[in-house]
Amino acid sequence: MSDSTVGSNPELEFPIITEEAKRRFTPLKIVGLVGGLVVIVVVGAIAAFALSSGGGAQPESVLPSDTVAFAKLDLNPSVGQKVDFVRFISRFPSTFKGFNSNDPLDSLIKTANLDASINWSDVKSWIGDRYSVAAVESSNGVVPIVVLAVKDEAAMKYYFAKHDPNLHYTLKSGFVLISNDQAALNLIATAPKTLANDANYKSDIAALGGGQVALAWADTKRLVQAEQGLISDFASESTLSTINKTLGSASGRLVLGIHFTGNSVAATFLTRGGSASTLTTLAKSQADLSDLPTDTLAGLSIAGIGEEIAKAIDQDSATNGLLSNISVSSADIKVLLSGPITAIILPSTVKDGTPLIALRLSPTDSAAAVAAAKRLASDGGLLESLTGQIKVDGTNIYLGPDQKSISEVVTRIKAKGNLGESAAFRDAIKSPGFFLTYVNIGKLLPLVGIKGSFGEFNSLGIVASVDKSSPGATKSTLAISLK
Repeated sequence: MSDSTVGSNPELEFPIITEEAKRRFTPLKIVGLVGGLVVIVVVGAIAAFALSSGGGAQPESVLPSDTVAFAKLDLNPSVGQKVDFVRFISRFPSTFKGFNSNDPLDSLIKTANLDASINWSDVKSWIGDRYSVAAVESSNGVVPIVVLAVKDEAAMKYYFAKHDPNLHYTLKSGFVLISNDQAALNLIATAPKTLANDANYKSDIAALGGGQVALAWADTKRLVQAEQGLISDFASESTLSTINKTLGSASGRLVLGIHFTGNSVAATFLTRGGSASTLTTLAKSQADLSDLPTDTLAGLSIAGIGEEIAKAIDQDSATNGLLSNISVSSADIKVLLSGPITAIILPSTVKDGTPLIALRLSPTDSAAAVAAAKRLASDGGLLESLTGQIKVDGTNIYLGPDQKSISEVVTRIKAKGNLGESAAFRDAIKSPGFFLTYVNIGKLLPLVGIKGSFGEFNSLGIVASVDKSSPGATKSTLAISLK
């Protein structure tokens, strides 16, 4: 096996982190020892994951139901998730050729010189493959807890006794729980109920669907209530009196999961159990982008938001007055933005490489919208200057820098409008939503000045949707796929 470092990979280059960004980044540590362990754990995740076998206890099974926030890294997930992950990383052989197949984690730690603060040979004999940080309610408020899977308890005890004899920890069901608050650890050790059996937690994790390599969960209402004193002090000192009111009404829970398929990685964010959202009025769709050309560089679409904007305008006299000065009413906004609004970026047709850019309105009442657009562009108001930048084509209204470029966009959509049938689109946009974003990574990023080699990457997609049957439930997914 080659001993080349990960950073030498020509296939996979990430944006360079500036020295200023490095200076401003300060990791949060409970204790110095745990901070060092977490570094090793994160760096070794890929190698350990590939060798893991699945099954076994999870960190949430040793944390109490009083847990208000929780995050974990599972390097031993379900078999299917593990297979998908291995398939994904196999697409970057140069990146991972430095791994020692007999002991890849050890090889990576040493190659990256990350065992300087902690001797990895002393740690690898006892540390397991599941790791978590949590915030638990106790008599002292919300207390941070670190949870590490343990393979060898005797080796672990010896390690802590040797390197940090004053460290507070307790052992429970194959995990070591570490904190700076011994009382909190005593509470956890005797807790009658666990987070894993909490009804809300179980429901929220089930809503993610499938196995997750990384997971984060928080009960926002309980977290805010537990730290209300701290929040009140901060609000008072900062003269931000609205903080208490805003956070005091917080409700529901937040969930984040990261999982792999054979050719993609996706992060899914959920809100659950909160107040009913006005976004329930927006329709789900995948068709808003699917009729664009197959060579589309990027597209963004949001379902009709005209009604909500019109309501906001009607309730704000200042905004209403401003719009009236340019001969625009809330009724015009409502009809023009009643359907999908789609931003379109297509490949350049000119020598300087400038992409074609246009905005398309697809109102539900096209006749009324077209009439409103024509009136606004010819009534002598400020919008009259935009006449040359608006084009009506059937039921759609296009806006762009000039008539020539708008006509080119319309022509290309009609000639090559089958993006929805491409594998790149299907990998990026897997479900309908009120907000959709599609990006051709390999072609667009170089155009906007982002340097790197993106040859293996295909597309990026963002989908946001609302579960109308469950108040306060939303789902947003960001997926990156390979070719």
